[in-house]
Amino acid sequence: MGILILPFLLGSLIAFISSAITIAKFATKKKVKLPHLFYGFVLAATLYGAVIGSYAIEKEYWTLSPLFRFPIFMFLIPFGIAVVTKNSQSNSVRTTAIFILISILFSGAYFIAFNNLTIELLDRLGTHGYY
Repeated sequence: MGILILPFLLGSLIAFISSAITIAKFATKKKVKLPHLFYGFVLAATLYGAVIGSYAIEKEYWTLSPLFRFPIFMFLIPFGIAVVTKNSQSNSVRTTAIFILISILFSGAYFIAFNNLTIELLDRLGTHGYY
């Protein structure tokens, strides 16, 4: 099973590192502002809540399922959207790409810091994990 999880986790790591480098470049050009950080945090928290909510609705999950679902919805899909939109001609679309990239950084913090807490939270919500 680890061989199936590895590409998702490596892809997430690549998205996280690439987002960090891009945001660092934007920060040196003073393109990252406090509202971008706020919107990035809110987006990451919303995605985290949506994934947790999807498990609460299902009431059951395979134990390794979070290692697939979280990277896809919190790293890979947002990173794909950000890559497509960061070179847009529209200033508002580029701004959206900035806070999506910031949300990936916050998602990395959630994924690292709250990994054990996530499983405990799923258990408290009444979901049952199958091994």
